[in-house]
Amino acid sequence: MTVDEVIIDFGRAEAGKFVEDTGFHASMSEILSLGHQPLDYIHHGPAFAGAVNIARFLSLYELYKKVQHLSGHIAEIGLWKGASFLFWAKLVDIFEPRSNTLVHGFDWFKGMSPETIDGPVQAAKCSEDYDRLRCLIDRQGIGRIARLHKLDITQDLDRFFDRHPGIVFKLVFVDAGVYSVVRKAVPAFWQRLNATGILVLDEYNYQSSPGETIAIGELLPDLPVRSIPWTRTPSGYIVKP
Repeated sequence: MTVDEVIIDFGRAEAGKFVEDTGFHASMSEILSLGHQPLDYIHHGPAFAGAVNIARFLSLYELYKKVQHLSGHIAEIGLWKGASFLFWAKLVDIFEPRSNTLVHGFDWFKGMSPETIDGPVQAAKCSEDYDRLRCLIDRQGIGRIARLHKLDITQDLDRFFDRHPGIVFKLVFVDAGVYSVVRKAVPAFWQRLNATGILVLDEYNYQSSPGETIAIGELLPDLPVRSIPWTRTPSGYIVKP
């Protein structure tokens, strides 16, 4: 068996562990046929969301609470449709109404650009339109907290920090899933992460998307990667000593 076949086999094993997902996704068409109004999906969201997705946002809340008392901003690398990015911003709006905490979102809005080391990750996966996300921020009046940065992390991050030399973070969420992005982003943000701040990893120890795990192993080999055992993603986090 080749290395690529091993990676794919691990991916199938991961998928097989979560066989309950099949039933939930199969029910989507039936749920959508029940005649609810579009506003119902917004105002009564938990009635439609699956337990996996709810657990994800509960875990983000728990991680945020661990750093709420720290000075610094929140950063997310890899935004897709902006769900977790805007969730962070709304947590800051609720729990830090008078702080100077901002939530910085970084994406190039072209989707994932994997290399061989990233395994079977699909090119252009998780792409979103910049203007649509920008409009979503503006229409909700959250732009005073949510700061959107359209850039290529692998090429443009140094210039961003040159323009903002004094910026400090208390939580950094890496949700890129591509080795080159993680390898570039983590050292830059780790240097600017407050002591006891948290680096959150969305796809750590995912054999079907190994690039993030490999990069973290190279960059922070001596620090324990903790998990929240009742959520699938984020799958790991590291507390800065």
